[in-house]
Amino acid sequence: MACGRWAVAILGGAALLVAGCGGSGALASAGAEPGDRGALPAPVSALVLGTEQLGRMPGRSVLDVMAAELPSVRVAQTGDCPTVEMRGPNPLPGQGEPAVYVDGQHAVNTCVLSEVSAADVARVEVYPNGWTPRPGYPGTSGGLVLVFMKKG
Repeated sequence: MACGRWAVAILGGAALLVAGCGGSGALASAGAEPGDRGALPAPVSALVLGTEQLGRMPGRSVLDVMAAELPSVRVAQTGDCPTVEMRGPNPLPGQGEPAVYVDGQHAVNTCVLSEVSAADVARVEVYPNGWTPRPGYPGTSGGLVLVFMKKG
């Protein structure tokens, strides 16, 4: 899907509106029509960091940029790896750390976010609800962070 565009998918007779990508840490939303009782996934919200936000802090990590540019994402360094909260300080029972993917590869933990330089990243998509319309990323209760590296 191209940036700035909307796509409509028909699932079980109901329309699912999926937002195109934003470029300024914008919130992109998608979801079913009000009152729809179909078996659609939960509404999708993506916080997007593009080259503009990442370029403001080229000597810093992706985690530093997330903490500075996305006020709804809270970061704390409590152990070896940072703790990343996407749904507030009182998460639901069983809700753990967000799943992190770098160029489609699942990271073992959130440490990678503090190890990757913002200068090397083209885009970061943060899904607090833990679900993305992008294929290949399983849903998770702790949220989802997709990091897309610059090529070349």
